[in-house]
Amino acid sequence: MMSLIERLSYVNNAELLFESIDLPYASFDYTLNIILPYQNQTIKNLLPKLKDLSVNQIMEKKQYEGVEVKLLKIKFNNMGKSLVKTFQQLGIHHLFANANLNDLKDGSVHLTK
Repeated sequence: MMSLIERLSYVNNAELLFESIDLPYASFDYTLNIILPYQNQTIKNLLPKLKDLSVNQIMEKKQYEGVEVKLLKIKFNNMGKSLVKTFQQLGIHHLFANANLNDLKDGSVHLTK
């Protein structure tokens, strides 16, 4: 398990009932944004509320606060297997074609299979 106590970019959105943090990668050029529904909520209920929001809209209320983060370490086997089918099952159909990833980075962004 990965455990971290750090001042991180944090959002507590009482309106949409979720918390969010940004975990910076080693270079600090990129971050992993994790959105967690409140304990009495489900991801299934939260996803429709987030559908029309950009990452910028979610993070506009961010504050830097001391937080404790605990994440399971996951090892992926068979990395040669295509994730396209998995993404499609999650409702992500255009990630490798005409996805709008403009909010991720200034300039051109694309993913390849």
